[in-house]
Amino acid sequence: MTGVQTCALPIYLAAALKYVKRNAAARGLLLTVACTSIGLAPFTTLPPKYVVDILHGDSSELGMLMGAAGCGALIAGLSIARRRSVAGMESSVEAGCVVAGLTACLFAWNTDYLFAMVLMMASGWCTVKIVTVSHAMLQMIVPNAVRGQLMAFYTMCYGGALSLASLAVGALAQWRGVAEMFVLSAVVYFLLAIALRNLLHELRAKPPSFGVAVANRQTVERI
Repeated sequence: MTGVQTCALPIYLAAALKYVKRNAAARGLLLTVACTSIGLAPFTTLPPKYVVDILHGDSSELGMLMGAAGCGALIAGLSIARRRSVAGMESSVEAGCVVAGLTACLFAWNTDYLFAMVLMMASGWCTVKIVTVSHAMLQMIVPNAVRGQLMAFYTMCYGGALSLASLAVGALAQWRGVAEMFVLSAVVYFLLAIALRNLLHELRAKPPSFGVAVANRQTVERI
């Protein structure tokens, strides 16, 4: 990175933060991704303990459960890839949150191995639906001048929130138990679905369009 680029970095970051602060839709989508990561944490952190303590299985059952989650994610990815337009995709985010909440709630009290595989597949499907569609919608509403910075924020919201939530879930599971963590995940997803109603209403009223601002320093300073 050159000296000029280094000096300009704080300006670009400040412009991106200012854009997120002013734009409720972008802010809502970033929070959606962060909350999804928090709700996802039990499904990525606790399966080993869940398999041993609740399903009374071993590494073979654990591998099948994680494979089921991957199958659900693959199905969701293919269903999104075959779409020709993003019109109407915002509804799948809210639906994904509701289904994810129900999945987590059922997972908390389930003791059947085959049903657990179905629930893990549903979890993978919901996660990819929410995260991928939120990413696509964010790309549509963000101007080119701050696109790179907003995508960096998106990555931090997803990876950062998942890492911190996984750490917290692991510690809390030792104190409260595995089932309670999945109940907490369900609460997070249901609250997110409720909060998304206003955001999705705004996006439907003002359909997003691609940003066309030129990413130069003068443009960024005006944002």
